[in-house]
Amino acid sequence: MAYAEKLVKSWRACWKGPDGKLLKLSGFDTKKSALDHANDQEADIRRRGSRANSRSHMSLEEWALDWYRALDLEPSTMERYLSWLQNHVIPRWGDWTLRDLQDADNDVARWVKDLEDAGYARNSINGIRWMLYTLCADAAARGHMSRNPAAVRRGRGRVAPKRKQRQQERAARGAIDPLTAFLIAERTAVMSGRGDEFTLTTAMFYTGVRWGEAIGLERSLLSAEALQIRWQLARHGSALQRRDPKDGSVRDVDLPPFLADLLARQARQVTHPAAVGEWCPCGEGEPKRYRHPPGIHVFAGVRGNPHWRRTGFGDQCFYPAARGVLYPTQQARRPVYVDAPPEGREIGIMDRSTRTYARPDLAVACWAPLAPGMVLHSLRHSHKTLMEELGVPSPLMDERMGHSDGSVQARYSHPTEGMRRRLVEGLQERWEATLASRARMEPHSPVGVVDGLLAPYRDCCSRSTPDESGCRRAPVRGIVA
Repeated sequence: MAYAEKLVKSWRACWKGPDGKLLKLSGFDTKKSALDHANDQEADIRRRGSRANSRSHMSLEEWALDWYRALDLEPSTMERYLSWLQNHVIPRWGDWTLRDLQDADNDVARWVKDLEDAGYARNSINGIRWMLYTLCADAAARGHMSRNPAAVRRGRGRVAPKRKQRQQERAARGAIDPLTAFLIAERTAVMSGRGDEFTLTTAMFYTGVRWGEAIGLERSLLSAEALQIRWQLARHGSALQRRDPKDGSVRDVDLPPFLADLLARQARQVTHPAAVGEWCPCGEGEPKRYRHPPGIHVFAGVRGNPHWRRTGFGDQCFYPAARGVLYPTQQARRPVYVDAPPEGREIGIMDRSTRTYARPDLAVACWAPLAPGMVLHSLRHSHKTLMEELGVPSPLMDERMGHSDGSVQARYSHPTEGMRRRLVEGLQERWEATLASRARMEPHSPVGVVDGLLAPYRDCCSRSTPDESGCRRAPVRGIVA
């Protein structure tokens, strides 16, 4: 029933929406005007319901397909929605009519519990349930349903699983310090057998760019002062599309001198696989507006692939480096083994077994995890945390991360050249301190680019010059290009 509420200087109209929730609108001068507006809203809801009675008998599958065809979203979002619909929502609810579904609250709750018992991740369950909620909410807004059975009332349900999920997410996405990031980047290069992956991982940590923006970085958009983030390579099915950055976050990312040098070196020496035709084969079958010429990017894939894929890079390089585990989500999961070194040499911190087939019986050690549970996106979280440690103002942090802040404070705050200079200087200082710490651990590296970076620090770590930190000089081992 519609009614009016008295406020301090005005009146508020209150009425029930199609889903039974109480809706409110304030700002009316008199009680009568507020009550008239509330009554009009309820009358309009009843009219829409009577007009749509015939559509309430349609099945959810019919409604879902009609609803999906009207969407205009990013291809990756459309693909995700279609996967949720085809694999979960329609198989379970497709033959239900909208009229029957509107009172199926208990059935929906049992369905969600079945998904939990089946072992689906919490984020996957939330996405699947959100898909059903959105379908029903849009149907209710058009008068096809009187209420939404997938709506979750606040304060309902167990608190412990939700709190545990948040704790797990924080632990998985926890920030790492620059030295840990350096060691992870060095390990990725050891795993791939080349220095490109060291530069890629280091660039992601010190710029905070997303994965698609990192592999989509083009050589023509790289300068000595900044990265120009104009494109990303986003997965669409089995192909990669050259698209605008997420949410249109086009921006320039200021570079400290060390990173500008690393990226310039990478752009000069990167080797792309030969391609036939004017388009890169990564976008085969995609519209021309999503394709790009071959060989224009700063980073390339391995074994003849034009680009790394997120899963391949994670399983083959990043997860072994961060977690000390190869293929952590597959049956082939195993540690990164370390074989016995040649006689007369100690085990180096970057040594590992290079055999094609794992031989645990011949291993003398394995890589210890540097950041257990870490995911690739954690590098972006770590960069934001690093900027907060350096005291970077929020306007510059938001610009650098590609975030949008709609608050009043953000409207009147802008990045300045002084802010940028202090940020670049702070990142450079952290890098130099990290190099010194890494050299004290071992002044050589099997990764060529890292071995060159450590060269200026070797004198202070040699046996001829005693060092109170106890740094030892290791013999030069095989250098990876």
